[in-house]
Amino acid sequence: TITTITSSPSLEVVKSAVVSDVNGNGITDKDDIISYTIGVKNDGNVTLTGLTLVDTITDGNSSTLSLTSGPTFVSATTSSTATILQVSGVATFTASYTISQGALDSGSVINSVLARASSPGQTNNVSDTSDDPTTGAANDKTITTITASPSIEVTKTVTVTDNGDGVNGKGDIVQYTITVQNTGNITLSGLTISDTLTDANSNTLSLSSGPSFSGSNQSSAQGVLKVNETATYTALYIIEQSAIDTGKIINYAVATASSPGQTNNVTDTSDDGDDTDS
Repeated sequence: TITTITSSPSLEVVKSAVVSDVNGNGITDKDDIISYTIGVKNDGNVTLTGLTLVDTITDGNSSTLSLTSGPTFVSATTSSTATILQVSGVATFTASYTISQGALDSGSVINSVLARASSPGQTNNVSDTSDDPTTGAANDKTITTITASPSIEVTKTVTVTDNGDGVNGKGDIVQYTITVQNTGNITLSGLTISDTLTDANSNTLSLSSGPSFSGSNQSSAQGVLKVNETATYTALYIIEQSAIDTGKIINYAVATASSPGQTNNVTDTSDDGDDTDS
């Protein structure tokens, strides 16, 4: 007397993420750690063996990232193991990712895991892609949004090369040094400098040269500023009689740059070496 039993193999994978604010600045950004918890449940009616996980992690631009650690087996219920799942058994794994600058620039970290196992007499015939319990959607990716805080600081200083008469006057060379620092947490591009030079009567003057890019302290190309990088520009003005007649030369520079996915959304007006934006 033979009673046929219907085999219904099935897996359910759930993945969640928690961010540790390593740098303590209150936002999710570079060097913070995303800790993933992966639960794989045998929700079918037969024992499953040969359990494997394939984890895929990318940034917001679909560029491949690498987990810092894991997936690592932590525990299991109902006498299950890292590779064998008894009926109703749940195996738990953990993984982590330390947020890189590239991931921050992309705006997010996207992660999913594919679990595969074998039912009796079969090979890798059961699979499931992780759900995200924060959204409740099936086969959803676990997305961690990263906070961008773009910011720049422009400082301008001046030196005058005297023509030999001992006073600031016609023919003296005024050299302006402009520094632009990326004070935010995200890479900036398309950096431009707009320089305004006038006499004391608000008449427009023309720089003799510049602003010209002199280099940066992290060796980025002109127009690009990494986090904490400072680019330096120089400009020259040879004093004319018309400027002398007004008694003063007034100069300021405006720097404008773009954060990833934005255009010309970061700007600052030069400080006179004292961070007072004047």
